[in-house]
Amino acid sequence: MQEEKIRYYFVDGIRGVAIINMVIFHFLYDVYIVYEKSPTWYSLPAIHIWQQAICCTFIFISGFVWVWGKEKNLRRGIIFNLFGAADFNYYISSRSSANNLVWNIKFYGVVQSFLRFL
Repeated sequence: MQEEKIRYYFVDGIRGVAIINMVIFHFLYDVYIVYEKSPTWYSLPAIHIWQQAICCTFIFISGFVWVWGKEKNLRRGIIFNLFGAADFNYYISSRSSANNLVWNIKFYGVVQSFLRFL
């Protein structure tokens, strides 16, 4: 018989609030910094605290729910790191010369296709 999964609505609520805060923060960052409405906005202490609170919330939630998916964490971590290594290799080698770019695009495609099957 399949074990019934328990839903933790409090954790979902915290994650939802963090996502809403992150979206609002990035919207305001674009308005004040990218569009130069107030370039000093980012240097305000309250904004720094808000940014760090959002970051710490995501780190806390990630660590809290880590144990709930531990049977797949190793496989997921290996795949994630291999994707990162392939992306890094593509970035570095594509900047070295134009001749390597065609080979690197082919290599990148092969690596990405292989990793998707894992």
